[in-house]
Amino acid sequence: MILAPHLRTSKARKLARADISRQRVKKKRK
Repeated sequence: MILAPHLRTSKARKLARADISRQRVKKKRK
């Protein structure tokens, strides 16, 4: 899949943000 660079970056940013939030939740639970 070839996406526009700005679309790809926005998607990557969303994924990264979700990953960070997930890690934060895990740390809080621990």
